[in-house]
Amino acid sequence: ANQVSPFDEAQKLRQRESAQNVLAELLDVQETLEDKEVEAWSSLEFKRVFELAGIGDEAYRGQEFVTAEKYYQQGLDILLSLEASLPDFFAEYMAQGDQAILDGDPKLAEESFNIAVLMMPGNDEAITGYDRSQQLAKVLAIIAEGEALHEADAFEEAAEKYREALVIDPLH
Repeated sequence: ANQVSPFDEAQKLRQRESAQNVLAELLDVQETLEDKEVEAWSSLEFKRVFELAGIGDEAYRGQEFVTAEKYYQQGLDILLSLEASLPDFFAEYMAQGDQAILDGDPKLAEESFNIAVLMMPGNDEAITGYDRSQQLAKVLAIIAEGEALHEADAFEEAAEKYREALVIDPLH
């Protein structure tokens, strides 16, 4: 009397397969974003995906496949949104790094460009920014020496310091 009908069993299998398909897509997008260090630039949203997946897993274990799929889909939607916003996050970190260089903040410049490089490893501008951030403290120290020499009316020596800084970072 408690036997499941073939129709109900087929429906359950279909629901299970559908939940598995959403979960598989979620895992693929997760892996892509992890390769781009999503935890460094959007950790709260990324953690929320794991919470939703955990709820989905509980439902899946209870053979509530429709509910499991719903939670997996919510997590997938967050990941797809993060993936779509990657260029915006990248632009923000690039702008932050550029501003940090202008402000003479080597630490913030390095952090910003490091994340940008992790997000888009082959991006020449991000790599250049990161390389510049690595030399910023040295460039600023040389410029400060040049300014001190300038103040002391040692113009040739000051000019030499400025040229030295230009050799290290021609964009500064």
